[in-house]
Amino acid sequence: FNARSATPCLMSGQHVLNRSARTALYLVIVMLFALVPISSSDDISTLQEIPSPNRVSSQMYDYQIYVTSPNSTAGGDGFLTTREPTGGGQKSIVVSEETAQFKSPRLLTDLFVEGYTSQIRINFWHTVESSNNGVNATYTFTLRHGNDVVGTTTERLPACVSTLFNPCSEIEDSAEITVPNGFTIPEDEQLILEIDADLEGCQDQDPGQGLPSTSCSATVFFNQIDGRTDYTKIEFKSNALSQSLLMVQRDGAELVDGNQFDWYPNDSPENRIMQFRFQVESAFGRFDINSVRLSLVDPSGVMKLDQPITGSLDGVDDTSWAISGLYDWEYSRGSMSPGEYLPSLEVTDIQGHTIVIEHEDLVMKQFGVSIQHGDDADRRVEYIAPSQITVIPLQLQHRGSSGQLDVELQVITNFNSNWNVSFDAPGGYLLNEGGAIVNPILTIESPQDLRYAPPQLVIRAVGEAIVDGSPEIVATE
Repeated sequence: FNARSATPCLMSGQHVLNRSARTALYLVIVMLFALVPISSSDDISTLQEIPSPNRVSSQMYDYQIYVTSPNSTAGGDGFLTTREPTGGGQKSIVVSEETAQFKSPRLLTDLFVEGYTSQIRINFWHTVESSNNGVNATYTFTLRHGNDVVGTTTERLPACVSTLFNPCSEIEDSAEITVPNGFTIPEDEQLILEIDADLEGCQDQDPGQGLPSTSCSATVFFNQIDGRTDYTKIEFKSNALSQSLLMVQRDGAELVDGNQFDWYPNDSPENRIMQFRFQVESAFGRFDINSVRLSLVDPSGVMKLDQPITGSLDGVDDTSWAISGLYDWEYSRGSMSPGEYLPSLEVTDIQGHTIVIEHEDLVMKQFGVSIQHGDDADRRVEYIAPSQITVIPLQLQHRGSSGQLDVELQVITNFNSNWNVSFDAPGGYLLNEGGAIVNPILTIESPQDLRYAPPQLVIRAVGEAIVDGSPEIVATE
């Protein structure tokens, strides 16, 4: 014979038996056991909205952006980075002769920046030197990204009179740029700081009596400042990891499948595997991330999972831009108490911030019921012959944590009077505790003529328990 296989249709929350016709001889029943709770027996094809990935909270952190030696990729006269300078010595630019331009790397994600009471601080080491008194320098600081100017400010400072035997030392000063509402640097753009200086009282002065003309300059120092423990830097508040994400899914799920929030302590092995999907990404680059740790905390505060995430784990990629991938964790049967569980990623960066990516609570259910084929959990096909009785063994399991369940199995499909479809216990089945299993028998007595057989056999399991002294439907499959 030549049977044409039917394509099963996933029916949300119900167990579906699809058929294919063997020409005039047999009816082929394809069984598909769904594992999604239902809301209505009439709405078996409703698509559920895919939950959004869980991301970092909107909390802002204090950042110091150091001006370090030039980076060939970023360009400019110096490099803006979260990494503290550790080598290369002191660098300088005479900003009274040319505009200094310091650039960050191209950002990997959008980055929102705000000031301290709307003020972004610029701490800078510099000298304003003159051979005579009466000279001042007006520094101009401009902060921008791309061609967009974020803000600008000026700072007027007096010169130090320098002589051959008494040169001027580097001094630290600060300026503030006002950004009332903060600003966002788009992905793939650079943060740019420009500094220049205009000198007053220095131009073409001739003291006369044969003395030399006044010489003066304004110089900015950066990278490692000689004999100092501080640096030229920008200070603001931000969250460079704000675009990182964490999802908890069924094993094998794709990104579009969304999060899985409901779990069962006594579920089948494949449904007790939590797939953690994550992407930890700093706007500044992979170098900004120091460590990543995945955790799962139970309702009493006990750490059920505490796993450092590194590139040495299967399924984890540690690249030049992010730490991302999948981590599977299987809990043992009956090991999880009912209640809410909090998954999270704890990320530390090179400046010592601890940033937590929190996921919405997972719920470990007290009550739950599952149904599958009794002989082989992977079996999906039954053959129905004309005018014959077909016996299909099933397995019914309490996959929740505890509590007695009275389960009624219902045949939702409408059969005409020529068919007889029944279970061996019409009054229902008793599951005494979490993990308990019973084996119902489904009997199908078919007519001689199979041409009008229904296209599907839909079975629903409804579990009832005593909750606060009253019977309540607590599980549907």
